[in-house]
Amino acid sequence: MIQEIKLIKTLYNIFFHHPVDADRIQRQGLLSMKVAQTFALRPDVLPFERCQELSKLFSNTKSLDKKTFKDLLTKSVNSGWHSSFQHISGLPLASASIGQVHEATLKTGEQVVIKLVRDDWEKSFRRDILAAERILKSILLVRPKLQQVADPLGALKAIELNTLSELDLNNEIEGQANLISASKILSQQVNLDHVAFPHIYKDLSNARVMVSEKIEGMTVEQLIIAGKLEYEDMLRVFQAVGSFIFGAGVFHGDPHSGNIMLSKNKIWFLDTGVIGRVDKIVSGGLLKFFDSISQYDYENAVNSLASMSSITIDTVELQKRLERIYYGFEIATAEEASFTQKMMETIKAAVNAGMSFPKGMYPIIKSMMYLDGMVLRSHPSANLMEDIKPFIKEFVKLDGKSNSR
Repeated sequence: MIQEIKLIKTLYNIFFHHPVDADRIQRQGLLSMKVAQTFALRPDVLPFERCQELSKLFSNTKSLDKKTFKDLLTKSVNSGWHSSFQHISGLPLASASIGQVHEATLKTGEQVVIKLVRDDWEKSFRRDILAAERILKSILLVRPKLQQVADPLGALKAIELNTLSELDLNNEIEGQANLISASKILSQQVNLDHVAFPHIYKDLSNARVMVSEKIEGMTVEQLIIAGKLEYEDMLRVFQAVGSFIFGAGVFHGDPHSGNIMLSKNKIWFLDTGVIGRVDKIVSGGLLKFFDSISQYDYENAVNSLASMSSITIDTVELQKRLERIYYGFEIATAEEASFTQKMMETIKAAVNAGMSFPKGMYPIIKSMMYLDGMVLRSHPSANLMEDIKPFIKEFVKLDGKSNSR
């Protein structure tokens, strides 16, 4: 019962407390932080200002003090590990929901960063997940259609799997290797010279500690806060993430603003512990939908949705509904009509019309939410849909080539 009360308090904080009490959310535990981060991407559910407040939990969480960090690091490595370092800073360079990062120098003189999983979260996290499932199942008994419209159980399962993956840093090492492998294949079809990954020192890394190359640059989150994120760079991030989704079907599953760094005219993918994988039927259907919507071709947009649905419906009424949803979208700014908001309205309309979609849609839509949120926070007057049209055409070509292999 304690876990249920804790989650209810978190949801109250997210939806009703003014302002959002980020410190209290952190004290409620890891699941509370992950739920809050999820709602930070939902301007269709919460006012934009509250989404901004919640987005601070992506990279501005409370860090360990110097002594606690030193003690935990010593417990997490073998006896000879420290002999590889000249210096390890006791002050964190960055801190997120699961880990924190410290600067260090190897005996060889190389500048590196050390990522440390901060606590033994797993036991309490699993308890909180079970409590959340009980709450959601009770709600769904009263409102069963909510499962198709918002898939709260699917979203909770995604949070569970992704978070458990992040708690083991070996998954980040493996995830990076998967993305590098995918990028080598993709680079034969599209220019990915601007996409990069920091070198990981595997011999100095384990499940709780990871040592990697230090990149001199700023994360997208830091650039947004400083008011320095260039719109062209934001579009390059969209092109990079989209190329992996629609060209390879293997992609960074958590590309939020704290996990992408810009440096030396390159886009660096960080924290690759969560890897998204999507079936070609789903990615192809969504891509055709995006392509049709970017041309305001609502008939083909509805047909694209229908191609992913396991239930056949009469699409005439749904097409009329889409025309109302996207009315004026071609001239609207991101602030006036966010892509996330329109996409969620679309899914809701399609489900209410009788369609049923595979769960594989969620990781792609989540990635689009992250990117949409970056634009909303940094360039709210931009017309994102107009500006990403060339990239969507590029993704269509990539999707065609991958299907022809």
